[in-house]
Amino acid sequence: MEIHIFILCYNESYLLPHTINHYRKYLPSCKITIYDNQSTDNSVKLALSLGCNVISWSSNNQINDNLYLKIKNNCWKNIKNGWIIMIDMDEFLCVTEDELLDEIKNETSILEIKGLGNIKYSSKIYYNKHMNTLGLNYINDKTKKRYKRSELMRNQGLATHYAYPEEIIKKNYYHALNNCKFLQEV
Repeated sequence: MEIHIFILCYNESYLLPHTINHYRKYLPSCKITIYDNQSTDNSVKLALSLGCNVISWSSNNQINDNLYLKIKNNCWKNIKNGWIIMIDMDEFLCVTEDELLDEIKNETSILEIKGLGNIKYSSKIYYNKHMNTLGLNYINDKTKKRYKRSELMRNQGLATHYAYPEEIIKKNYYHALNNCKFLQEV
């Protein structure tokens, strides 16, 4: 069974090892491709040392959701067989190879995603953990860094959450944490 994972990356040296280790633990035969947006930290070196394929691209140091979407919609199109997982570096899909094999036996084509066409949905719900579980300091630092790179998107009325003051970031973080209905380690 082939499992292809595609991950967008920009200066993710802190998070990258956690993400790669998660997928190597639960999907040990997966092939991971990192789409690196000209990182200035050691993300590329880390990705290569962890056995990932790295493809470089550039958004001219701006957050550009239109370009991200284009990459996400096209990076996997040459894959002919197997599972495709397209994620951001801060997403941890909780699924194992055995579970994916079971889904193949059930003729599942997409894991719990609504779509068009002849799709059979999985009967099990799979959890996708997010970076918010890494703590307030991480979220605050990440938001400040993304603010500097999001001018293009903010000018289009998007990515405005990167302009939130620290108190709102803190309030939103604790609200999400207090209202979380499910926290589980797989």
